[in-house]
Amino acid sequence: MNITDHNFTSLKKHLRFTLSALLPAFIIAFLVMTAGRIIFIHSFTEEAVLKTWGTPVFSVFLEKCVLFDLKYAAQAFLPALLAAFLLGWRQNLCRLYQKIFWIFNLTGFLYVLLLTVINYYYYLTYSRIIDVFFFAFLQEDPIATLKTLYEDYPLISGVLACIAGSALYLWIFSKISTRVSSWIKLPKNKLSTFALIVLVIILDAAALRGSFGTFPLRQNSAQVSSDPLVNLSVPNGPAALHWARKWARQQAVIPEVEISQLQKDYEALGIKAPSADDLYAPLEFTTPKNEFLEKNPPDLVISVQESMSTHMSLYDDAQTRDLFGQLRHHIKEDFWFRNFLSEGNGTMDSLTRILLEVPDLNLSTSTQGERDYITNALRAFKEKGYRIVFVTGCQGSWRDMNNYFRRIGMDEVYEMSTLLQWYPDATSFAWGVDDEYMWRGVLKVLREKHDQPLLVFTLSISNHPPFRVAENVEPKTIELSTEELKRFPYPNTTTLFATYRYANDQYGRFIDEIKKDPKLADHTILAATGDHNMRGIGYDAYPDELALGHAVPFYMYIPRIYQEHDTVIYDPKQWGSQKDLFATVASHSLSHAKMHTLGCDLLGDKDSCRYQFAFNSEAAVPWNSGYVCDLSGIFQFNALKLKDDTDDLRAIASPALKDAPLCKKAQAFSKLERDLYYYQAKHGPKLP
Repeated sequence: MNITDHNFTSLKKHLRFTLSALLPAFIIAFLVMTAGRIIFIHSFTEEAVLKTWGTPVFSVFLEKCVLFDLKYAAQAFLPALLAAFLLGWRQNLCRLYQKIFWIFNLTGFLYVLLLTVINYYYYLTYSRIIDVFFFAFLQEDPIATLKTLYEDYPLISGVLACIAGSALYLWIFSKISTRVSSWIKLPKNKLSTFALIVLVIILDAAALRGSFGTFPLRQNSAQVSSDPLVNLSVPNGPAALHWARKWARQQAVIPEVEISQLQKDYEALGIKAPSADDLYAPLEFTTPKNEFLEKNPPDLVISVQESMSTHMSLYDDAQTRDLFGQLRHHIKEDFWFRNFLSEGNGTMDSLTRILLEVPDLNLSTSTQGERDYITNALRAFKEKGYRIVFVTGCQGSWRDMNNYFRRIGMDEVYEMSTLLQWYPDATSFAWGVDDEYMWRGVLKVLREKHDQPLLVFTLSISNHPPFRVAENVEPKTIELSTEELKRFPYPNTTTLFATYRYANDQYGRFIDEIKKDPKLADHTILAATGDHNMRGIGYDAYPDELALGHAVPFYMYIPRIYQEHDTVIYDPKQWGSQKDLFATVASHSLSHAKMHTLGCDLLGDKDSCRYQFAFNSEAAVPWNSGYVCDLSGIFQFNALKLKDDTDDLRAIASPALKDAPLCKKAQAFSKLERDLYYYQAKHGPKLP
């Protein structure tokens, strides 16, 4: 036998091993994703999918599901196939490949299995498949994240199940691959063998492409129905992660925005385009001149409350299901806006929008965080001599808040470690110190003698999963019906509501302390909102809850003496959003202060505001429109009419509005906000 024949014999053995190994691995991966989808549909989208049964939509749905699972099964074992191709031309390399194949095999299997499981629980928590927020989640504190996973999810049993499943897989795989090897009949001549190799490569490439048509299988391919729940059932976990990575990379790239583009953005909103030398003129906002404020600058406490959800408050009943505690009488006495949206859909997302009006949840840890943004809300208060203090129950190292917030204008940061020094007996959990002790810390700061007026900015943490009520608090039992329980995927729903009540009650007790302290009651202005809606309440199946799904309340207390020297126009049904928070606070605490903002004074002259939208990155309510606009593209409509006879923010699900011209302006507003950020991220001055 010459060397060529020897190599050919070795190649055939290698080919037999490769085919007998990759074929069952590929099929098992396909079946894992298919089984995962069936469980996903049964748990979340069964009703929507069953409605398509017997229709052309179901046939397309089934076809796309199969193609997605074929594509990502091929992707999972692509490294194994490439290694087989590269190592198959020499006998010693073939032996090496057989020894290390188990690594490729187990890695591919775990890739498919883990992402299938993660996608399920991600949807359970966030009501959406894996998306860009997944990568923000990975930046959270690892210890606290593990504790949350341990408390709220079957982490230990899941890990043990994965280990057992992997062992079982390798055992079953060895049996199947041996049987498959005995079935395989390879060609005897070289030409046919090489033709078979080429055929295997072509078939794998076709599976990876997912299509023989003009376009490969891609994210748009998952749009098979007008029902978003059906569409969410099409992709598998690996597909969802692939798309999330792509969008995350695109978001990380800051495009170049020309001055002319910003001018066009203003014009799209009906605003005269500014000159290139005064590009931010349409953002200029000046508070009314007020001599009383000049002589008596108030202290301010602006609070962002973890998951202070308007939807959760709809379950409240003062007699049977008290979800407000001591906060209840304050929202009746003071200013309380229910028609209010969070700007972002995550804590840091909303914080950067509230403080800087920048749509980048990773700003504090990115190179774009080096810029000094014109819409920094703290600048106006610094110019008026305010000392700005940040108090939070969570760790200051989270998202580098400790350092970044100081850079944008905060003078001091008091966080978890500080509060534990002040209150060694403080109760705490995975994410930080309970709200009771945070509010004690805020009162301590306010009561200390200070020559400068104070702005205290707070971030609470207790109402964060894993949900639990502080050890020294008696949880209130909240009774829910079976139908109501369906909206909450948590096994400890009673604790969920008890924690929500605890957070509201503790804030109410803090306000009690402010109002009964003579030195604080007439000298302190309070404002509070939620960072985002409660996680895990699914909205994709409820288009009528497009606005409600992003709603958080806005509370404000202005002492009577300040109201007597001010003009306050309060309409509790007025729509607003977090972009309006600092504009409203500044208008009633700073005299003739200049700032740059997209916000409006919700307690002042509404007609003078240029940007009359309650705005969230996924939904917007133009003022006086009576409808909500979908900015996310999830739903197959532009706008829905809001119900005008209720206070629960729901819309009329059908029919969708055909004529909603202000939705185009809402889209233009979103683009202006984004382009302003891009332009400043490239050309703005750097922070000192």
